[in-house]
Amino acid sequence: MDTRQRNKLARRHLRYGQDSPELDRLRQNYSKSEIINQWDLFWNEETKSWFHSYYDRNGKRDAYNTGIGDPLDPHRAAAQVDKDGVSDGADFLRASGQVGAMLENRRLDNYENPFAASEREIGQMDVTIEEEELVRESIRTIILEANGFSCNNHSLGWINTEGTWIDCSGDSHNEWLYHYYYKGSIPKSAIENPFNWIKVSTAGQIFLCGKSWEDVTENQINGLIEMWGACSKYSRWIESETETFKVLFGIIESDKMPDNYDNPAQSMTIPEFLGMYGSRRSIDNFYGMLLGEL
Repeated sequence: MDTRQRNKLARRHLRYGQDSPELDRLRQNYSKSEIINQWDLFWNEETKSWFHSYYDRNGKRDAYNTGIGDPLDPHRAAAQVDKDGVSDGADFLRASGQVGAMLENRRLDNYENPFAASEREIGQMDVTIEEEELVRESIRTIILEANGFSCNNHSLGWINTEGTWIDCSGDSHNEWLYHYYYKGSIPKSAIENPFNWIKVSTAGQIFLCGKSWEDVTENQINGLIEMWGACSKYSRWIESETETFKVLFGIIESDKMPDNYDNPAQSMTIPEFLGMYGSRRSIDNFYGMLLGEL
């Protein structure tokens, strides 16, 4: 263990005390990227703490502040989530998937009420559904709520190397990669961020899965502008605080650079970012989007 690592551990012990056996096991069994993805954690720059994202019993995404203020220690945040049990019994309702399963079971007369409080209630409908259109409308509502949540809280989407803006539509980043990038087959190296893709956590927290923001392409910047346009109705600061709101632009690990954690993040306004890494056309496109010209 080098001096830097020893000093880091000493600072953590001074702040939090000795690691619990549960936390020690998490450190041994999971890398940082694995713990962040599997516990659905995200760093909130405003509160300077780790949050845990989950679905509540009504199928709506919510976020819980773990109170852990060390950006380099997601393992401790995961241990806090386990200790508090904040999403226990709530994660089963994964957006519209559970709604669809409930509908299918109703058709098969094999419905089990997931909210049953007693054995007598099992098999009874918790809510009478007269029309399938009501279910479809509920699904659409959940998706819209997820989009609003994602713009401001977590798991918004991706921008690939071609510059295509990809909305995760309520899935976590890893869930989207599993279904659409890895086609349902997890590689031996586990799910990893594609090299030089941009991982959009929120409209105000954006990470390049690569070496440097100097490598970002004009097409990818256009993808970011498309994302900000889609989120402008949910994140009002995009229009009202364009010249003052600081967006976090970070560098994180990828399949080609798995240990790329130590690069410092930059905080700047969108116009500052476009002026530094984009072109005059990028700035024109962004302000054209704000004015509704695109």
